[in-house]
Amino acid sequence: MTAVIQKPIELIGAPLSRVEGERKVQGQATYSAEWPVENVTHGVLFGAAIASGRITAIDTSAAQVVRGVIGILTHENAPRLQALTAPPAGELLLP
Repeated sequence: MTAVIQKPIELIGAPLSRVEGERKVQGQATYSAEWPVENVTHGVLFGAAIASGRITAIDTSAAQVVRGVIGILTHENAPRLQALTAPPAGELLLP
């Protein structure tokens, strides 16, 4: 048996008080990206320009000397993928 939860009709379309609403429309709201965080590392993903192909080599030498780069993950040094115990539909592996 499945239960259906129904919202009371009087709540649909009713005005809702948003505590941050006034600050947002005035451009004064502070968003999470605006809070300073120290010692943060950002990752950037680069996809292949070829839809189906085989990687024969990757030259990371130029990227390795860029100030601030702390690591480069490729197929040569990435950890092996682990099999899922219950993979989502259409998926076989979990990074």
